[in-house]
Amino acid sequence: MKSRTPQTLGLTLWAAVALALGLVSPPVHGQDPTAGEDLARTYWQPRSALPARQAAALPSWCRGAYVERAYPEPRDSDPSGFPIHAVADGARYLMRESAELVGDVVITQGNRLIQGPRATLGQDPGRIELPEGGSLSEPGLALTGARTRVGTDAAQASMVDVDFLLFDTEFRGSARTVERQGGTLSFSEARLTRCDPDSNAWEVAAGYLAIEEDTGFARARDATVRVRGVPVFHAPRLRIPLSAERQSGFLFPSAGTSKDAGIRLELPYYLNIAPNYDATVTARHASKRGTGAEVEARHLSRSSRTEATGAFLADDRQYDGRFDRDDFRSLGLPGRFEPADRWLLGLDHTGYFGGASTRIDGVAASDDDYFRDMGTGLAVTSRAYLTRFAEARYARGGFAAGISGLGFQMLEERREPYRRLPEIDVGYAGARAGPFEWSLATVWTAFDHPTPGDVAIPGGQRLHVEPRVELPMLRSWGFLNVGAGYRYTGYDLDDAPRRIDGTPERGIGFGDIDAGLFFERDIRMRATPLIQTLEPRIHYLRQQFADQADLPRFDASVPSFSIPQLFRRNRFSGLDRIGDANRVAVGVTSRFLHSDTGREYVRAAIGTIAHFDDRRVTLRGAPRDEDRHVTSPVAAEFAGNLGRFSAAAGMTWDPADAEEDELGVSLQYRRDNRRIVNVGHRKRRLSRIDQGDVSFVWPLGNRVSALGKWNYDFEIGRTNEALLGIEYADCCWQVRLLYHRHVEPRSIYTATEADDDEGIL
Repeated sequence: MKSRTPQTLGLTLWAAVALALGLVSPPVHGQDPTAGEDLARTYWQPRSALPARQAAALPSWCRGAYVERAYPEPRDSDPSGFPIHAVADGARYLMRESAELVGDVVITQGNRLIQGPRATLGQDPGRIELPEGGSLSEPGLALTGARTRVGTDAAQASMVDVDFLLFDTEFRGSARTVERQGGTLSFSEARLTRCDPDSNAWEVAAGYLAIEEDTGFARARDATVRVRGVPVFHAPRLRIPLSAERQSGFLFPSAGTSKDAGIRLELPYYLNIAPNYDATVTARHASKRGTGAEVEARHLSRSSRTEATGAFLADDRQYDGRFDRDDFRSLGLPGRFEPADRWLLGLDHTGYFGGASTRIDGVAASDDDYFRDMGTGLAVTSRAYLTRFAEARYARGGFAAGISGLGFQMLEERREPYRRLPEIDVGYAGARAGPFEWSLATVWTAFDHPTPGDVAIPGGQRLHVEPRVELPMLRSWGFLNVGAGYRYTGYDLDDAPRRIDGTPERGIGFGDIDAGLFFERDIRMRATPLIQTLEPRIHYLRQQFADQADLPRFDASVPSFSIPQLFRRNRFSGLDRIGDANRVAVGVTSRFLHSDTGREYVRAAIGTIAHFDDRRVTLRGAPRDEDRHVTSPVAAEFAGNLGRFSAAAGMTWDPADAEEDELGVSLQYRRDNRRIVNVGHRKRRLSRIDQGDVSFVWPLGNRVSALGKWNYDFEIGRTNEALLGIEYADCCWQVRLLYHRHVEPRSIYTATEADDDEGIL
């Protein structure tokens, strides 16, 4: 047997002579696949054979992954900068100053590996030919084919009947020919897929395919998308993203059907305009309504975040601007049914510029029924109004100032809230005067109401000034804050009747004492070190009474009673009503925290208010019976997160009636993203709300999952929303089939009047 010591191969005539004399060595078996084997199968490893870290990062529905060979040099090194080494079973000198290697040829150059049964090396040192075929592999890429030619001085190669594999993106395919020039792979009669080696569930077939390795996308001409071998889409030109990085191109389409819209088709196109700016344009068609489009654009910079949305449907065949087609016919309205255009605009913006900030959040719709007709769920279809808010603020140190505007678009037949156009606030907080801290808050608001028809709803301006002084005392074991202040409010009403003062004023003084203690102890539960806290708090508030029956109600309301409401200095929201008070609020909170990380496992709180005087200020009318109760309802909250289980609950219990005013409970089991079960229930006595929710996603196998949702109204005895579906997902593709049924309320305030809609999504 001849000597098998590897030698460096300088591709000159003298090297060819040396090879002819037998100065070659055999390949190291198992280092890489040889020609003739299926390329993808060679590098594919089942989940059980993967390294532990790679297997843990693999989604549960993936059966395995591709594993590259080990590389001797850094991945980003240029192979052309390294010497060439070659080994083979034998070698011979050919005419025209060339050499031939025969039998298990292995040629390496840095991280580049070339293999084949026979190789010819010419006088030109930058070219290697494998007339019987061979393989080429380097970081991120593997090729195998017949009649192979490889350039060693630059990234050049050509093959016939080629298989290819892109490791970074896990795309694989085959082609009649391939030409590699620099970082571009050009294929003819190519097929491309991302499925496992045992599956070709989908593929893209193209007459010409170019993959630019550095850009992460492929350009195809005469492209056809096939699913299970069946052509489903054809395009003269197609841009195909090959990586998780953002790339412009078509996203997966979706389809569905519903009673109101008919068959629905959606085809989204993603535009990667810039690294910080992108957009998605979605073409939509509904067989009963027509064709439209939706645009979502996003912009992100160091100082701002902006998202704009818009949707348009021309000539909705089911809506004329006031009535849908069925109602138009049933009412026997005169004239022809004229389809109307439907549209939606939205803007969400947040900006920060040094001490200045901006905020815009607004939505506008073409008509009151837009969300009822175009929405796909109860949370969307049951909107009562749309808000439009804009604000600019400046803050530095304890100084803060801002100007804002707030408006509404009503989607229900009810009185529209007052618009705030504009509201200006200026304040200063945290100033020290010895041991005392003082603050000043000033708010001026212009209220306006868009009065429909001849009904006059007067507006006006309101000025509120609130100075406050406080003596704070904070220690590690507790706190004590003693404070006092004065609240002045003045109005300038528009078109006030003669019997009503057009410039009413109100002045109220107040004082409060807020104290709390922190107790904690170390405990251990199942070898986990914990800290249990006990945090009692007591808050006394004394606030003067002022007759406010003649004051307007621009923004006053009564918030839901809860733990945070216990310690507020005003039982009303807004500034048009300041509640008189002589009361003590008491509450206690207990937490279980991890001793090392501070993670909260359990939190429970309970509290109530004891009143020493009847409450005389009301939102409207005379005081009610509950305004004379000595104690308030009892508020309680609970939150827990213990491994796979989490729970949250809130309740207010009225001791006078011996029943709960509000109750909300939610439970979740979450093992992973494929095993989630949610159960919830909420009840509100005054609003006559009593609803339950169940939702889940659960695997039926490695790649098949069931998912569902159910919302039931116990007060009415009706299912508000039901969803049930099945999903198949693997590393190749994902498909979901859903049945969705929901109610579309005709009015938020007449919940029993609703229409059902159902469909397949």
